Amino acid sequence: MSYFIDSINNAKVKNILKLQKPGERRKQGVVLVEGYKEIIAALKAGLNLVEIFYCATYGGENPSFFGVDKDKKLIANVSKEVFEKITYREKPDGYIAIFLAKKLALADIKLSPAPLILVVEGAEKPGNFGAILRTADAAGVDAVIVNDAQLDIYHPNAIRASIGSAFDKQIVIATREETVAWLAANNITTYATSKRAEKKYTDFDFNGGAAFILGAEHSGLSEEWKEAADEFITIPMTGVVDSLNLSACAAILLFEAVRQRNNQLKMKS
Repeated sequence: MSYFIDSINNAKVKNILKLQKPGERRKQGVVLVEGYKEIIAALKAGLNLVEIFYCATYGGENPSFFGVDKDKKLIANVSKEVFEKITYREKPDGYIAIFLAKKLALADIKLSPAPLILVVEGAEKPGNFGAILRTADAAGVDAVIVNDAQLDIYHPNAIRASIGSAFDKQIVIATREETVAWLAANNITTYATSKRAEKKYTDFDFNGGAAFILGAEHSGLSEEWKEAADEFITIPMTGVVDSLNLSACAAILLFEAVRQRNNQLKMKS
């Protein structure tokens, strides 16, 4: 059954406020999830629930539909004052939950016969990273590997922008060196984006194991990745801008790979 919290001095409320800081979330090994759809996505992805907080004033009702065992007392009904203190959305829907974070290593990644991997180096903007995860999910990417992360991959804005795919995808944080070695060991060709590349992305065959390497928007790829990449590709542009944001770049490259693979399947059938 649920219980009621009406004091902002409650220990659980104080802990949620602490968890709004990335360092504290990492320290406790948890993810803070706000929103009905996002909580459902986390539960479907198999994340272990710590606790759910809801407020009827903002639309939340006793969330028995989450399928939470009432006897475990994992549901807290909070007052309007308390919810206004712990929410981080401008228009909340009345639900906030804490889950244990997934801890996935490169060795844990399950690969398809022709893996499609996205490597993001130096990502900085949570919303943009969430959009990348959403695109990766839509394209059926096997895994997203993050090098030199400048953000919390489970930042609330990343979760929201990913439409819940942040929980469902295989996301791994690893060093460049570890990533390069792992991709080579799994016979996955690496394609790094570069404005100076001579070949367009449409000039390559992505039907085999492929990994697209995207660098930070402000500085591009590191020298280490420039030396390690198997191939360099470019996306031709005719306007005044000379670069795309990471989510747009990811969408173009990933769906070109999807197009090629779908065509290959049609030819075999």
